[in-house]
Amino acid sequence: MTLINGALKVDVVLAWSMAYIMVFLVGGFTGMWLSHVALNISMHDTFFVIGHFHLMLSGVVLVGSFTGFYYYFGALFGIRYSRFFAYMHLIYYNGGIWLTFVPMFWLGFSGMPRRIHDYPAVFMGWHSMASTGHMITLVGAIFFFMMILDSHIEKRVVIYSTLGLPR
Repeated sequence: MTLINGALKVDVVLAWSMAYIMVFLVGGFTGMWLSHVALNISMHDTFFVIGHFHLMLSGVVLVGSFTGFYYYFGALFGIRYSRFFAYMHLIYYNGGIWLTFVPMFWLGFSGMPRRIHDYPAVFMGWHSMASTGHMITLVGAIFFFMMILDSHIEKRVVIYSTLGLPR
Protein backbone atom coordinates (compact mmCIF):
# COMPACT_ATOMS: atom_id res chain seq x y z
CA MET A 1 0.00 0.00 0.00
CA THR A 2 1.36 3.42 -0.87
CA LEU A 3 0.45 7.01 -0.16
CA ILE A 4 1.20 8.12 -3.73
CA ASN A 5 -1.98 9.57 -5.26
CA GLY A 6 -3.77 8.68 -2.06
CA ALA A 7 -5.62 10.85 0.39
CA LEU A 8 -5.81 10.45 4.12
CA LYS A 9 -9.32 10.47 5.48
CA VAL A 10 -9.24 12.53 8.64
CA ASP A 11 -11.67 10.72 10.89
CA VAL A 12 -11.86 8.95 14.22
CA VAL A 13 -9.83 5.97 13.00
CA LEU A 14 -6.91 8.20 11.95
CA ALA A 15 -7.06 10.06 15.25
CA TRP A 16 -7.00 6.79 17.20
CA SER A 17 -4.09 5.60 15.04
CA MET A 18 -2.11 8.75 15.84
CA ALA A 19 -2.93 8.33 19.53
CA TYR A 20 -1.72 4.72 19.33
CA ILE A 21 1.57 5.77 17.75
CA MET A 22 2.11 8.44 20.40
CA VAL A 23 1.37 6.12 23.32
CA PHE A 24 3.53 3.38 21.80
CA LEU A 25 6.46 5.75 21.30
CA VAL A 26 6.30 7.10 24.85
CA GLY A 27 5.94 3.59 26.23
CA GLY A 28 8.91 2.42 24.19
CA PHE A 29 10.97 5.42 25.25
CA THR A 30 10.29 4.76 28.93
CA GLY A 31 11.14 1.11 28.36
CA MET A 32 14.53 2.14 26.98
CA TRP A 33 15.11 4.05 30.21
CA LEU A 34 14.39 0.92 32.20
CA SER A 35 16.72 -1.16 30.03
CA HIS A 36 19.67 1.13 30.76
CA VAL A 37 21.60 -0.36 33.70
CA ALA A 38 22.44 2.87 35.53
CA LEU A 39 18.93 4.28 35.21
CA ASN A 40 17.33 0.95 36.06
CA ILE A 41 19.19 0.90 39.36
CA SER A 42 17.75 4.28 40.33
CA MET A 43 14.27 3.58 38.89
CA HIS A 44 13.96 0.02 40.26
CA ASP A 45 10.94 -0.40 42.56
CA THR A 46 9.64 3.10 41.88
CA PHE A 47 6.42 4.42 40.39
CA PHE A 48 8.28 4.86 37.10
CA VAL A 49 8.06 1.07 36.60
CA ILE A 50 4.35 1.16 37.46
CA GLY A 51 3.74 3.99 35.00
CA HIS A 52 5.65 2.27 32.19
CA PHE A 53 4.03 -1.12 32.70
CA HIS A 54 0.48 0.18 32.88
CA LEU A 55 0.98 2.63 30.02
CA MET A 56 2.03 -0.28 27.85
CA LEU A 57 -0.90 -2.44 29.00
CA SER A 58 -3.84 -0.09 29.26
CA GLY A 59 -2.45 2.51 26.90
CA VAL A 60 -0.98 0.68 23.95
CA VAL A 61 -3.14 -2.44 24.01
CA LEU A 62 -6.49 -0.74 24.56
CA VAL A 63 -5.83 2.21 22.24
CA GLY A 64 -4.82 -0.25 19.53
CA SER A 65 -7.94 -2.29 20.21
CA PHE A 66 -10.17 0.78 20.00
CA THR A 67 -8.49 1.72 16.71
CA GLY A 68 -9.34 -1.66 15.21
CA PHE A 69 -12.84 -1.58 16.67
CA TYR A 70 -13.64 1.77 15.05
CA TYR A 71 -12.07 0.68 11.76
CA TYR A 72 -14.17 -2.48 11.55
CA PHE A 73 -17.31 -1.10 13.20
CA GLY A 74 -19.25 -0.89 9.93
CA ALA A 75 -18.26 -4.41 8.92
CA LEU A 76 -19.11 -5.83 12.33
CA PHE A 77 -22.49 -4.20 12.87
CA GLY A 78 -23.56 -2.97 9.41
CA ILE A 79 -24.12 0.57 10.73
CA ARG A 80 -21.96 3.66 11.17
CA TYR A 81 -20.61 4.66 14.56
CA SER A 82 -21.72 7.85 16.22
CA ARG A 83 -18.96 10.35 15.41
CA PHE A 84 -19.77 12.67 18.31
CA PHE A 85 -19.48 9.99 20.97
CA ALA A 86 -16.47 8.45 19.20
CA TYR A 87 -14.60 11.77 19.37
CA MET A 88 -15.66 12.28 22.98
CA HIS A 89 -14.36 8.78 23.72
CA LEU A 90 -11.07 9.62 22.03
CA ILE A 91 -10.58 12.93 23.83
CA TYR A 92 -11.53 11.77 27.32
CA TYR A 93 -9.88 8.36 27.16
CA ASN A 94 -6.56 9.62 25.85
CA GLY A 95 -6.60 12.71 28.05
CA GLY A 96 -7.23 10.49 31.05
CA ILE A 97 -4.41 8.16 30.08
CA TRP A 98 -1.90 10.99 29.93
CA LEU A 99 -3.18 12.59 33.12
CA THR A 100 -2.89 9.23 34.87
CA PHE A 101 0.55 8.09 33.76
CA VAL A 102 2.63 11.26 33.42
CA PRO A 103 2.38 11.89 37.20
CA MET A 104 3.50 8.30 37.78
CA PHE A 105 6.65 8.97 35.79
CA TRP A 106 7.34 12.11 37.81
CA LEU A 107 6.72 10.22 41.04
CA GLY A 108 9.25 7.62 39.90
CA PHE A 109 11.76 10.35 39.08
CA SER A 110 11.21 11.71 42.59
CA GLY A 111 11.97 8.34 44.16
CA MET A 112 8.46 7.35 45.20
CA PRO A 113 8.69 3.62 45.94
CA ARG A 114 6.00 1.23 44.83
CA ARG A 115 4.17 -1.27 47.03
CA ILE A 116 3.71 1.03 50.00
CA HIS A 117 0.42 1.88 51.71
CA ASP A 118 1.34 5.35 52.89
CA TYR A 119 3.43 7.99 51.18
CA PRO A 120 4.86 11.40 52.12
CA ALA A 121 2.51 14.37 51.81
CA VAL A 122 4.78 15.95 49.20
CA PHE A 123 3.56 13.32 46.70
CA MET A 124 -0.14 13.94 47.39
CA GLY A 125 -0.66 16.34 44.45
CA TRP A 126 0.82 13.90 41.94
CA HIS A 127 -1.32 11.06 43.29
CA SER A 128 -4.40 13.27 43.08
CA MET A 129 -3.59 14.05 39.44
CA ALA A 130 -3.23 10.35 38.66
CA SER A 131 -6.54 9.56 40.38
CA THR A 132 -8.28 12.37 38.50
CA GLY A 133 -6.83 11.06 35.24
CA HIS A 134 -8.19 7.62 35.98
CA MET A 135 -11.67 9.05 36.56
CA ILE A 136 -11.43 10.91 33.23
CA THR A 137 -10.45 7.64 31.55
CA LEU A 138 -13.56 6.03 33.01
CA VAL A 139 -15.66 8.88 31.59
CA GLY A 140 -14.07 8.08 28.22
CA ALA A 141 -15.09 4.45 28.62
CA ILE A 142 -18.66 5.56 29.34
CA PHE A 143 -18.60 7.55 26.09
CA PHE A 144 -17.52 4.35 24.31
CA PHE A 145 -20.62 2.50 25.50
CA MET A 146 -22.77 5.54 24.72
CA MET A 147 -21.33 5.48 21.18
CA ILE A 148 -22.37 1.85 20.75
CA LEU A 149 -25.84 2.55 22.13
CA ASP A 150 -26.35 5.69 20.03
CA SER A 151 -25.12 3.94 16.89
CA HIS A 152 -27.61 1.12 17.34
CA ILE A 153 -30.46 3.54 18.07
CA GLU A 154 -29.73 5.78 15.05
CA LYS A 155 -28.86 2.92 12.63
CA ARG A 156 -27.12 5.07 10.02
CA VAL A 157 -26.23 3.20 6.85
CA VAL A 158 -22.58 2.45 6.10
CA ILE A 159 -21.35 3.97 2.84
CA TYR A 160 -18.62 1.96 1.13
CA SER A 161 -16.08 3.35 -1.33
CA THR A 162 -15.06 1.67 -4.59
CA LEU A 163 -12.17 -0.02 -2.79
CA GLY A 164 -14.55 -1.75 -0.41
CA LEU A 165 -13.35 0.26 2.58
CA PRO A 166 -15.80 2.20 4.75
CA ARG A 167 -15.95 5.94 4.20
